[in-house]
Amino acid sequence: MVTSSDDSVSNTIIEVVAEADGVEPTELPPLYDAVEPDALDMVFSSPKPSTTRTGIFQFPYAGFVVTVRSKDNTILVTLKRS
Repeated sequence: MVTSSDDSVSNTIIEVVAEADGVEPTELPPLYDAVEPDALDMVFSSPKPSTTRTGIFQFPYAGFVVTVRSKDNTILVTLKRS
């Protein structure tokens, strides 16, 4: 799933995992048990318009391996069952 400019990465992760698991987001364990959501959002936030960020961050959460990729200011969140 690609995030829109209005979505935080942490909120997108929760939504994607909940949908993949067939549960409501409130039924998932707290994201902060796996990763610091504010730090994740900051790392993958949009930089100044004249700069780009590229990177990958992977972590386990709620039975999935979550991968967050950033390339050319596009954020992609993918899941793999662990």
